[in-house]
Amino acid sequence: SNYKKMNNENENEEDDDYNLTAIRFSPCGNYISIGDTFGNIQIYSLIDFEQVNKIDAHNGEINSLDMIKFQDNQKLYLSSGSSDNLVSLIDMSDGFSTNPKADDKTIMEKMSSPVISVVFCIDKNRQLKLIVGEQNSTITFFQIINGILQTLQKNYDENLKTYCLSYSPAIKKIISGHNGKISIWKTSTNIAHKHFQVNKGDKILDNFRIASDSSGLMFATSNDDKMIRVRALHDGKLLSKIQVSESISSLFFV
Repeated sequence: SNYKKMNNENENEEDDDYNLTAIRFSPCGNYISIGDTFGNIQIYSLIDFEQVNKIDAHNGEINSLDMIKFQDNQKLYLSSGSSDNLVSLIDMSDGFSTNPKADDKTIMEKMSSPVISVVFCIDKNRQLKLIVGEQNSTITFFQIINGILQTLQKNYDENLKTYCLSYSPAIKKIISGHNGKISIWKTSTNIAHKHFQVNKGDKILDNFRIASDSSGLMFATSNDDKMIRVRALHDGKLLSKIQVSESISSLFFV
């Protein structure tokens, strides 16, 4: 509802068609990026709640957003993944109000199926990477060099549907949620080295979300059953369950 109040440009859109589908806070904490069903990325200031940018990024629903500030070269990147099979890499280093498309600072990478999740990470060798999860069970690791996406490795398992990805900077590992299990990936090797089976009562459903805490000791998950589950990262043990009254679209530790 707060998003609807801020978004004056779309107040005439039908509620059934126009929805918030992904959100991500900026590394500085002063801005929020919002993806919608029409493929737009809208950026708002959290100081005065004014819209500072609107990027026409995709022709389909945006399923995932991520941002990172890479200290090695002071670059600020925004990425989006969409149902139109495209993933974007947008250089926002000149400010959130600049037009990255006009300045040739947007890279669009065509994937083989709808993009479900995108997440940035920095491995132990200080390599900046973008990991992309697709609907067809493919997880692709890209390295970002001079603003260009270079494919490092594609991982495909026809028996596993990927729902969501999350990065734990404390231990430099990726967490991925699939049908039936949760996997932990080493960012240095781009390989999953640990898997946690999920109990039938805690099965992973559509709209599955993962968030890792800053310590790297635990992570939280949510899905369509309106339950938040907190697990230990080293063994996947269920630590806590929190029942909520509404469907969860995003999940963060603060």
